[in-house]
Amino acid sequence: MAFNGQLSTTVYVVPRTGSGANLKFDAFLSQPGPDVTANYMLLDDRAYWSIEKDAVITSAGCLDADQLPPVQLMQASLTDAVVVSSVDDQKIECPSGKLLQLQFAGEKFVFCNSNTNQLTKAVGADGDMTIEHLADPTMLPDFTIPRVPGQSALSCPVITNDAFPNLLRSPSTTLSTRAASLGPTTCRCKGRCKPCLFVHGVGNNESSLSTRTFPKTWGSIQDHAPCCLSVALAHYESRERGWTRPRHVSGSSTSSIDNLILVTYSMGNLVAGGAVANRTCTFGSGVTWVSLVGPMQGSNASNVLEQKCASGDWSPSLAVVGYCPATEAYLQLKDQTSVSIDLYNAFQAAQSVHHRASKVLCGINASGLGSADAPAPVYVGSQAF
Repeated sequence: MAFNGQLSTTVYVVPRTGSGANLKFDAFLSQPGPDVTANYMLLDDRAYWSIEKDAVITSAGCLDADQLPPVQLMQASLTDAVVVSSVDDQKIECPSGKLLQLQFAGEKFVFCNSNTNQLTKAVGADGDMTIEHLADPTMLPDFTIPRVPGQSALSCPVITNDAFPNLLRSPSTTLSTRAASLGPTTCRCKGRCKPCLFVHGVGNNESSLSTRTFPKTWGSIQDHAPCCLSVALAHYESRERGWTRPRHVSGSSTSSIDNLILVTYSMGNLVAGGAVANRTCTFGSGVTWVSLVGPMQGSNASNVLEQKCASGDWSPSLAVVGYCPATEAYLQLKDQTSVSIDLYNAFQAAQSVHHRASKVLCGINASGLGSADAPAPVYVGSQAF
């Protein structure tokens, strides 16, 4: 798994001084990317994110409880750990130590506890950790609340254990000599393999031929798609043109689409649904449609964006990243109850086609990984929902 284009990262976890019998921790993660550095910090039970460019903080904000791992539950997880003799299908080096299996944030891990009673490494289904204990405090990063130059200081809410009601304790266990199982480390295709077409959403600057890679939008998804015989990532201009435009994703010599896994994201769902509804193309029975976070009824975030751009409230910052003035692409994504009758009917037609989607994944939070483009949509989303 890659984060901000990197396959590894360093996380500093510091027990808080004077936290009593129940251990509490501060934590800091900084991940440089190709354009910006994303920082995440937990300090005194308050969580922050920031984006740096050329060593200057360009944006910052607060993290919600569902956006960070429940670090404060580590003590409970360690208390409920069990000793295991081995790990199925894996060899974990732990000379003179013991292997401990525990569950943290719903995931299984096996730790090596050394003969000096220090955790030195951990292995999970999705990632491995090497743990280093720092005796020199000067090696720690600066735990300072991020602040954008010229802006007021952040006042983030306290995050308590009550925010993790389903994760407070693992099931009670006793010492065991059994082998641990972490589950499969790779996924395989459970259906029939087919060519795959990925269709992105709003905000792309230009149209071009499809490619096998599109890291800015899709990351390294081509490396994690075992059902795809081939991968084509569409590129169409979607910052200016709305989803009802008749020519969006093209290049095929036929209007019939079959024997394909179609993966549509955000506005791409409306593009696909509208194309079929308008008979621009047809889907055969061999199409497997995977629909990701489709705003099939529009989104109030676009209404808020229109209002912010028109009122001047926050519009200078939105204009810098190209959101103001609001373009057709964003205005056509307004909530369907607030649009013209023609656009409303187009929504209804696309929705009727969307019922054919084979798999549907919904989004529950406007926030994602840090990037130079992230602050504007996160801000608009926070005002809309």
